[in-house]
Amino acid sequence: MFDDIGGQCKLLAKVILWVGIIVSVFLGILMMIFGNDIEHTFSKAPIYMEESSAKGIMYLGIAVMVLGPLVSFVASVAFYALGQVVENTNELLSRKNAQYAQGSSAQQKGNVKEKTQLRGLSKEFVNEIINTDTEDLKLIVQDQRELYTAEEFNFIKKQLSNRTR
Repeated sequence: MFDDIGGQCKLLAKVILWVGIIVSVFLGILMMIFGNDIEHTFSKAPIYMEESSAKGIMYLGIAVMVLGPLVSFVASVAFYALGQVVENTNELLSRKNAQYAQGSSAQQKGNVKEKTQLRGLSKEFVNEIINTDTEDLKLIVQDQRELYTAEEFNFIKKQLSNRTR
């Protein structure tokens, strides 16, 4: 029932749009017909109804026919946007999970060296950090931060956090 909530929100938006349009047009036509009938009926009745109130009902029917579909459209756009946001969030989450899984396997295969080299870190530095003991990495993070560039230090912290998970 809640598997594809983004798609269901988008479907609900379409239903709201079409039901709103149909109901608004139908109610508008009914108001125009009955407004016209009220005018003719009460003009001959002993109780006199003002002509302006009967015409007001007819004008209200026209307003319902015009504004009803617009309100339905705005409501459906809001629901459709919500559904799109949910779908995009799910897609981003699945991509992130796939990247995380790929990143974990890449570290095990040694592809981290190639990735970090693209970021400007030397191959020697990457090899040295990867082969450094976890306790030594903790010491580097605590005491020797000033010896490394920000990029190198971030790489060291990332390596340390990957090992302590």
